Amino acid sequence: MTSRGVGSLWSGQILRTLAWSSQTPSVAVLVADGAAQALFHFRLLGPPAVPSRFTVGRMPWAAVADCRLHPGGSLPGRLFVGGSSDRWRTEAVRAAAYAVAERVGDRRVLVGFRNIPLEDLDAFTTAGAVSWAATPEMVIENQWTGTEQYLRAMGRKQRSEVRRIERRLAEIPGLSVQLEPYVPVDEASRLLAAVHRRRRPRWWVFPPAPVEYFEQLALCSDVSFIVYRREGRLAAFTMLHDDGTDLVMSVFGQADAAEGGRAGFYLDMFHRAAIHLVENGRRKLSLGKGMQQVKQRFGAEPQPQFLVLNRPSSADVPRRGSVRRYRRAG
Repeated sequence: MTSRGVGSLWSGQILRTLAWSSQTPSVAVLVADGAAQALFHFRLLGPPAVPSRFTVGRMPWAAVADCRLHPGGSLPGRLFVGGSSDRWRTEAVRAAAYAVAERVGDRRVLVGFRNIPLEDLDAFTTAGAVSWAATPEMVIENQWTGTEQYLRAMGRKQRSEVRRIERRLAEIPGLSVQLEPYVPVDEASRLLAAVHRRRRPRWWVFPPAPVEYFEQLALCSDVSFIVYRREGRLAAFTMLHDDGTDLVMSVFGQADAAEGGRAGFYLDMFHRAAIHLVENGRRKLSLGKGMQQVKQRFGAEPQPQFLVLNRPSSADVPRRGSVRRYRRAG
């Protein structure tokens, strides 16, 4: 796949690093037809097969192939390049589902597509597919020409809340906040794991993102971090991915309260990310799911999202002439 129109988060090195550190196998599928290209990334979820004899290249049985990028939940596991039509996208989705089933070796696998906006739902709802409304994505649509106009649009009450957050952060001894191109890799991996540990049941063991992941992000020109340091030590961070048109906020890490973490950090992150959106003239900023009322204070509105489940069948074999080739990478 050509690098044109493809963000650095889809680089092969980053995907390989995350695949090796994940608890579940990953499958990447490339569908191409001339200039039109589609890239999908799946995580295979389900009880792994325990063969009596190990076979190189054998994939474990999976109940669901989850189309998403790890570790950011707001990062969809699909990418279309080349101005493809809705009809071609539907054929690409069918080809990707068939390729995953072929790679796993079981047509019973359910192929799930997350974070599908309403305008793309028809392209993903192939024959036999089932869709559900999911938690909406909170998105700020940039409609301001400058920071002052954005702050005025907030309203007096929210402006007062922003000033209160700024005062509280200013009172924390040794705290500094900067937009930086990288984060300390060892501390970032640990703080991201701390957030996962707090948000999930104790029995759910979630491996931390490897240090190599943050080392590779430091080399990406379209990635930056809002970094909070206390007495020189990393206290919190969040990642901003900028593709030149839109911003996505994801991969959040924060220390425990005993190590300098504060509940107000995430509120300040929302505000700083929104200011970054306006100052750089980007079209929109995705803040992720959840905390709807809190994010609405900063100008975000819920964008309907859907989950689509599809089970490949013999009818999903790509038709000759519609999708000329598809390539599997396991």
